[in-house]
Amino acid sequence: AVVAGLLLSAMCLISMSLKLTVEPSSGSSISKTTTYSADSQIQVDLAVANGGTNIEHVVAFDKDSLQAIYLVSDQDVTLKTNSSGSPADTIALLANVPFIWADDGYIAVPFSADVTKFYWTNASGTTANIQGKILWDATP
Repeated sequence: AVVAGLLLSAMCLISMSLKLTVEPSSGSSISKTTTYSADSQIQVDLAVANGGTNIEHVVAFDKDSLQAIYLVSDQDVTLKTNSSGSPADTIALLANVPFIWADDGYIAVPFSADVTKFYWTNASGTTANIQGKILWDATP
């Protein structure tokens, strides 16, 4: 069974803080927290059963208004955007390795088109629990 959760908040200032800490085996650690703000967010909280193929998850955001995105799965999964057959983008999420992007980073927006849907595929051998937040300005 697939359990999907979607929380959409709009028209108020929402912030999300991302904290990265590097702790080497010797020497001192490095830590940096950055806060991103926008007027809209999507909270991703879903489980995709093993063998789930192209499980539709309705989301909607303008790629040019994207401020930050954080997605993490406890299993390897594949994420397609907008179409299961001819996706705009395909992202392979590795188990417990967060997919993080923010508008002040070094790379361009990771989506080639505005996003209307996610399609999830899980062939990991067990249920994948996926969580995340997507922060964007609906009224830039």
